[in-house]
Amino acid sequence: MNRVPRQSNSPRPARLPGERTDSIRVRLRRPLRWAALALTALAALDSARGQTSGLGKPPERLEPKWLRFDLQEADLGLYSEGQMEKSTYQNSGTQVNYQRYFLGPLFGLNGTGSIYHPNFLSLAVNGEGSYGRTWTTIKSAGVTTTQNENDFLGNLSASGTFLQEKPYATTAFINWDHTTRSYDFYNQLTVDSKRYGVNTGYRGEAFSLLGAYWHRDEESHGFQQFTQSHEDLANANANWTRPTGGSTLNYSYDQFTRLDSGQVATGVDQGVSASDNETFGSRGQHRFNANASYWNRDTSELPNDQWVANSTLDAEHTDILRSRYAFNFDQYSTGDYVSHNYLGRAELEHQLYESLTSTLIAEGTAFNYNQSPSSAQQTTFMGGFSEAYTKRLSDTATLRLDNTLLVSHTTVDNTGTLLVIYDEAHAFNGAGGAPPGSFFLNRPLVMQNSLVVTDSQNTVPPYVEGLDYLVLRVGIQTMLQRPSGSRIPLGASVLVDYDALASPSGAYNTLTEAFRVRVSLFNEMWGLYGRVSLSLNDAPPDLFVQDIHSYTVGTDFEYKWLRLGAELGIYDASLSRYNALSFYEGALWDLDGSSNFGVNFNQILMRYFQPSREENLYDFIVRYNKLMTWNLSAHIEGGVSLRRGSGNEQTIAAFRPGLEYRRGKTSIRAFYTYEYRLYVDQEQQNNQTFMITFKRAF
Repeated sequence: MNRVPRQSNSPRPARLPGERTDSIRVRLRRPLRWAALALTALAALDSARGQTSGLGKPPERLEPKWLRFDLQEADLGLYSEGQMEKSTYQNSGTQVNYQRYFLGPLFGLNGTGSIYHPNFLSLAVNGEGSYGRTWTTIKSAGVTTTQNENDFLGNLSASGTFLQEKPYATTAFINWDHTTRSYDFYNQLTVDSKRYGVNTGYRGEAFSLLGAYWHRDEESHGFQQFTQSHEDLANANANWTRPTGGSTLNYSYDQFTRLDSGQVATGVDQGVSASDNETFGSRGQHRFNANASYWNRDTSELPNDQWVANSTLDAEHTDILRSRYAFNFDQYSTGDYVSHNYLGRAELEHQLYESLTSTLIAEGTAFNYNQSPSSAQQTTFMGGFSEAYTKRLSDTATLRLDNTLLVSHTTVDNTGTLLVIYDEAHAFNGAGGAPPGSFFLNRPLVMQNSLVVTDSQNTVPPYVEGLDYLVLRVGIQTMLQRPSGSRIPLGASVLVDYDALASPSGAYNTLTEAFRVRVSLFNEMWGLYGRVSLSLNDAPPDLFVQDIHSYTVGTDFEYKWLRLGAELGIYDASLSRYNALSFYEGALWDLDGSSNFGVNFNQILMRYFQPSREENLYDFIVRYNKLMTWNLSAHIEGGVSLRRGSGNEQTIAAFRPGLEYRRGKTSIRAFYTYEYRLYVDQEQQNNQTFMITFKRAF
């Protein structure tokens, strides 16, 4: 099924209005989009102002002068880098060769200054760059393309601050960056970006009103991956601080164009948000937070609107009794499609002893949507308790126990045959009973060709299946895994859109229990742990709600330079089953005071049932650093990642040596990278990059 390309930083449904009339669309809550843009603009403001902070307060008797500049350091030298990439496709018998070389003089500058007076206009320049010649050659299918052009590579920043001692100081800045972006050990991209902008406003002790505008152009290259983006952002922020709280009002405007994987996305996002926090009570024991926002996206593909409101209240009644309350609301609309999400939660926490904490939990959730002729509604009411206990067994041993027991009632009312789910938030952390580095989608019976995966900000175009994530069937459930070399950063959250078969209307009850135990011995040096997760229900079979029994046992050991661990997981559900056995070994030796050596080895052995298959993952990384003389240092790192047995066989390797020489004001740096990838014995990639820098400071 065709989808509209996803845009960045705000929500969208997975289908155009009116595209399907028999589908059920499900709207799931997710983080606000306006916050990311607001924080980005304010970070740019702080960064630009920070570049001039080195000037400090000028001497009181400093006389005006039309131009001052304190040159702290100047550099001259030579810079060169290159990239050679070769890709071979066995199925088609084609080969693609890409080569790019750059050579140019290197110059650097680090200094501060002013025009007329530092209190009038202060200046700061810092960084180094090279303006030279780039030679590019691409060979594919017997056709050779060459391109030679002048180019600038470097990391330079310049800024000027007008009336820096006044509360209405204004800063203009421009930055160039030529850096490496690492998603994991095996995936590093070269990123070139340019940013410029202006930040202004009024900053008082209790009230501030700030405004910012910045423009960003960015390109990234690596393993035939090319992305390009252009963005203009304007932001206005008002903040009022009081002794017992504070309030903020924020507006963001973002106009963007992005190119990735041959897809282009353009649009304009606008957001208005307000927040308030208050502390009250005779001891300041009660804390209230609330925020609300409106977000609008204007694109030719899919305009939409969203309203979000959240509030929390934390109350400390006595030294041992506390309560927490939360309410969330989310309304989303596009065309004639409108969805609403509600969540209310209350907790009462009692700490009888320092080692024992008990919590009563009550929660209700509801969502509904309407888009003629389809509609969907689901409500869940849940209640239960949790216990957390810590016991000191001896001077060197500790026991930790916690258990949560919940009972819920769910009512489902569907009119339609297909669920279209979007913006379902996940992380590749093994939560919910999934193996390490993976997660299960919430719904069973997923249509795999409908999957769309993006980052937590809805940046487009989406991630690529087979490169950034893998899809595996486990019974009627669908599991997503993050392979080595993915562009999804380690530990990052993602949003997933997909289609799933809809169940008929009905109701059911669920009993959920999660129990964890851990024994730590020898002052946390050695640990033994276990986890049990149960989910039992009385749902009719046609609702596809499965019973789950999940068991985990493991051990970990850490002493000085050595780390070891092993874990066995058994996932036994009525609709899907798997077993996973994982090990890790790590060590870091300080060899002789001038060198160190580190090694990390991870293995995951998995066996799936329904259908029956096995999959083994191995990851081995070593690092060595050596101070050869007072002037010369070297480092080497390398690694291999193997995936076998699932039909998604993969071999990835990386090797990166480097040398750095410094003597007085002269420095030489040389770095080399070799990366290798092989997918299912069909696609093979080799990538080599180097960088050599000679620099003399004056």
